Amino acid sequence: ALYFGSLDLTPTEVLAATLLRIGQRGFVGKVCMDRNSPSDYSHSADQNVADTLSLLRAVGRMQARQSGAEHGGDDAAEVSAKGQGGGRRRTQATQAKQAKQAT
Repeated sequence: ALYFGSLDLTPTEVLAATLLRIGQRGFVGKVCMDRNSPSDYSHSADQNVADTLSLLRAVGRMQARQSGAEHGGDDAAEVSAKGQGGGRRRTQATQAKQAKQAT
């Protein structure tokens, strides 16, 4: 699913958190308007970029917290590893935890 949140950061974060909580997979985007809109319903390009980066960080933290809880409290940095090798690190962290518990 594809969701467009709001011009404002907080409601868009709430939307992302709600989707994560209920297990809905999808893309959440913050609406960015810096022209062709009423002056009271627009942000500068700089503000839109700053808010979008903040949204990305917030969603990353949400995913790390949820993954940490799902994986028995594994180190969130290991669990939320992104990019190439992320799954391998997650597997290694899980294997290390299981080996520790077995001893």
